[in-house]
Amino acid sequence: MLFQRSREDVSRVTDLHVAEFTLEEPQGGRPLTLSSQYSRLLAVACDEVGTLHLLWEGKPDYVPGVFHGIAYHDSLVTSITRVSEGTRKVRGGRIVITTVGEIHVFWMEAGGNLSHPYDSGIYWTRWTGEQWEASLNMTPGAHVSNLSTNWWERHDSDRVRFDVVAQGNGEMLLVWVEYTSYDGGLEVFERRYDSVWGPEALVTEETALCLGLDLETTPDGTAHLAYWTAEPPYHVEGSIYHRSFNGSEWSEQDTLDSSGRVGWPRMAVGADSLLYLVWEGESEGQIVPAWSRLTGDGWQDPEFLTVRAGSETWYPKPACLSDGRVAVVWSSRCNERATLEAAILSSDTPVETAFYATLVPEDDAVLLRWVLPSCSGGVGLMIYRALSADGPYSCITQEPLPDTALGSYIDGTAWPGGTFWYELRAVLASGEEILTTDMRPSITVPGTLAFGIRYVMPNPTTAPATIGYTLPEGWRSARLSVHDVAGRLVRRLDPATGTHGFVTIDWDGTASSGERVASGVYFVRLEVDGAVAMHRMVLLR
Repeated sequence: MLFQRSREDVSRVTDLHVAEFTLEEPQGGRPLTLSSQYSRLLAVACDEVGTLHLLWEGKPDYVPGVFHGIAYHDSLVTSITRVSEGTRKVRGGRIVITTVGEIHVFWMEAGGNLSHPYDSGIYWTRWTGEQWEASLNMTPGAHVSNLSTNWWERHDSDRVRFDVVAQGNGEMLLVWVEYTSYDGGLEVFERRYDSVWGPEALVTEETALCLGLDLETTPDGTAHLAYWTAEPPYHVEGSIYHRSFNGSEWSEQDTLDSSGRVGWPRMAVGADSLLYLVWEGESEGQIVPAWSRLTGDGWQDPEFLTVRAGSETWYPKPACLSDGRVAVVWSSRCNERATLEAAILSSDTPVETAFYATLVPEDDAVLLRWVLPSCSGGVGLMIYRALSADGPYSCITQEPLPDTALGSYIDGTAWPGGTFWYELRAVLASGEEILTTDMRPSITVPGTLAFGIRYVMPNPTTAPATIGYTLPEGWRSARLSVHDVAGRLVRRLDPATGTHGFVTIDWDGTASSGERVASGVYFVRLEVDGAVAMHRMVLLR
């Protein structure tokens, strides 16, 4: 959960904080950026390897701009880069990490006059690996800001005037609202990205005022658009609509709620691969979180959650939890206080098992992800790997992974040129291991096989330890050995002549003399035709 804290002093300094929390016991926040003048969080995204990407508006040394930074576990934001300089009022931002690992950043700069939009628009840039490309105004000359005369309403809801989602093969879909009059005219446009941006196209045209939209992609690659309109002249009575995009055309409009006092639609995909939509709805005169689920038979009838008596719901947001359930978090406000509340949405749809593998760009690693219909109730999960579908399979996790319905694991011991098959097994309380699914995903890591030590498992070890390494074809000399911290030779484990490909060998924790060596740090050394690779391991007695 990301939030920002404003300090009430003359310097107007704000800090960005992060907190990891459960629904029962929120943990204290910790600072991510320190003393960045006028900072305001715009967006956050997490890549496949768990790195947190942040986008914020700041004004260090009174030079305004949009900034990007990354945060790892328990660390301050690092690798801070300036995305833009001299920006106008920034009223929203997005970070998108595509399926091919590209980092794209979007932000909205907006003026407040329909007749003079100047350089207002939605700006985009991408990271080249060394710097940000020159930004591009995706909507030149268009007015993308709310035309409300209420400053706070405009400032607050401008965050949802546009949205963008990643699709397969590195593609993206951008959708935004353009206003044509103060009393309610609007058009919704889209642009598609496939290495370059295509032309803009009209999605829908409305006479009401669109006060926000949200995009989400389901596992089948379909993009879904939820948007919220309000009728003039006071923009209080409104409706929630939905459309889907199958890659070539948009569907007809679905009306989810036209009861009047509605707003802020947000979507999430559950472990059952179904789309969940949450919004502010009215029930018995009170504004509460309303929700529906899109199934094969269409949208289910809306359901309404219960909130504190006398309070109203602001900004409900759904999220898929690690156990596969969908939760909703919202701000519940009344004259006396404001609280953060949450609830779990019910689901009677069976969750289908899934286990699949994808490449981690530029890391020669494999990302494994799974969805399980229920937890085994055992100790945890273990991952096994083989070089053929028939095996043999060897365990690559040193200890059980959390037994959750949704999970992931990065196999960093894969190597270029190798093809791997995987199994996901559950460890029961009795110690027995059972397959969680018959699925055995396979993947080939691109590149040419090179020599290297791929792993030592387990590590730390009480012996024996299995050493996995690779050898290219045609090597002339190869030596594998174990050394102590002083560099002294402990044991030779040389490969047989002509061996190549992936090789494993066990070290039983003894020296060349046959004596057991003491506990401590040791190094596995692989030398092939003069080139050397090292791997650290710890022996425990």
